Amino acid sequence: MFAAEPATAEFWSPGPHPEDTSLDRLGETQSAPKRNPSPRPVDTHTGTRTSNSAHIPHEYPPPTREYGDQWLWDPDARDYVREKDGVKQFYTDYQKAGGSPPSPAKYRIVEKPKRFFCVGRIFKTVWFEPGPKDTPDRRADLEQWSSKCPGFRGQKPVTRFRWFVVVRRRLHHTLCFNITTFGGEGSAKSTRGRPQDYVVLHSSAVKPPRPYDEENITRDPIAVIIEDDEQYISPIARLDCGRIYTLEDGLPVLKIGRVHPASLSLLEQYAKESML
Repeated sequence: MFAAEPATAEFWSPGPHPEDTSLDRLGETQSAPKRNPSPRPVDTHTGTRTSNSAHIPHEYPPPTREYGDQWLWDPDARDYVREKDGVKQFYTDYQKAGGSPPSPAKYRIVEKPKRFFCVGRIFKTVWFEPGPKDTPDRRADLEQWSSKCPGFRGQKPVTRFRWFVVVRRRLHHTLCFNITTFGGEGSAKSTRGRPQDYVVLHSSAVKPPRPYDEENITRDPIAVIIEDDEQYISPIARLDCGRIYTLEDGLPVLKIGRVHPASLSLLEQYAKESML
């Protein structure tokens, strides 16, 4: 599996926050000093403001689309690793610098959803969906959440923490792509989509990790800015562009980050292709 506009009361209001014991979350958002954003250029033909993609702040240099090394899962280290010059490197440490001590993460209800859920926003929330009969083994904490939901005619919901990327804003809801690792095995192990539906995600601070050959990924990778020093993106994280999720306003969410300005045009392109 980020600097950032501060997570102040301007965006947040207290709300229910589920207990999150996931390994990929250790702390609350660490905000960078507030900056005055550069004004968007004006289209001389329409008189409207245009995208800021071509006017990227100097703090965020353009990310590369050239793949770097491939990272492999080490069950003993519980991290993705690679060997370089005889030294084992861990992906969690490689892509982000050490930050302040961790503090409990809080899921909050967004007070001004029109401002927060802008295109490219990345966030995390609890997600419920019908559970198939052959549901694979899940983490104990997620199983506990599911067990608290009443069944209906023998069916039980599956509960998990999902990461989403905003692709469209609507009046009272948001349209999103989902971020997934397919159980840590990559998109090649999934039967829910085609190779052209998936995109490699990576921190803008590092090169995009090379996907597995059997994934046959053809789309250019998308860089993201992590706004929480205690969050990281897995080297096999994939943006699923094959399906659109609808999320209503009022859900408690945890802010993760946003898509790098230089990658917003790619996100827009993939969203349009998905909706055709």
